[in-house]
Formats: sequence, C-alpha cells, structure tokens
Amino acid sequence: MRKWGFENKADFPLQMEYDDHDDSAIPFIVRSRVTGQWVGTMRLISKKACTLPIEQNCKINEEISTKE
Repeated sequence: MRKWGFENKADFPLQMEYDDHDDSAIPFIVRSRVTGQWVGTMRLISKKACTLPIEQNCKINEEISTKE
C-alpha cells in the first residue's frame, strides 16, 4: 500500500507487512478471469489457540461460525 501511503514505511524495516498471524496464514493473489489483471490479495488464517485479527475489534458468534 506504499503507493497510497496507508502504512508507515518505518514500521516495516524489511519492506514487508507482517504480523503475529503470518506463521499460520496462507496468502492468495486474485486475478480477473476477464481481464487477466491482478485485482486483490488476501490470506487465510487458521484458527489455532490464538485469536483471529478481527477478534481484536469484534466478537465472533461461535454458533454461526461453526455451523456446517
């Protein structure tokens, strides 16, 4: 996000964004089937003993999240 200036470069001396969840995350990059252009990124974080990043600001309804 350096182009838009959302992140402070001094916070990332390795020139990469990282956090405590990187060891249990699988990164993805998304490409448009229509244009062939890269359109987004995401990561899938497995829920182990730690909390998910969203849980720092929100409460997850366990009943809904564990339905099959």
